[in-house]
Amino acid sequence: MTSSLSDWVYTPIIQTEWGRWWQDLNDVHIEVNLSPGTKSKDIKIDLTIKNISIEVLGKTIISGALFKPVKRSELIWYIREGGSILYVNLTKLNNFSEDDQWDNLLQNCECKADGLDYFVDIVKNVLN
Repeated sequence: MTSSLSDWVYTPIIQTEWGRWWQDLNDVHIEVNLSPGTKSKDIKIDLTIKNISIEVLGKTIISGALFKPVKRSELIWYIREGGSILYVNLTKLNNFSEDDQWDNLLQNCECKADGLDYFVDIVKNVLN
């Protein structure tokens, strides 16, 4: 079975002040920049079907109403790259639907990317 590019990159990788996020048909992916050496005990993630809060060392990094609902029980998160990146995976509630594309990560956030960022990220992913 051959997978297409749209199976793993559904929207641009969107750069933010705290890191970046992107989505595919099933999931929303979040990467938060951390100070190197950050430990899991330094991180607090609260997730409901409609809201998320991510705190690092007591500082709120992301907090608010998600753009669309997620499956709370399928939250996955881990620290990588020597403690410098927090990776969070949210499973969309209505995944496998092209109608479930998120325009933003949070309802009160304007985190949209331009087409050039999208193209550059696709090329990098294809070449790696």
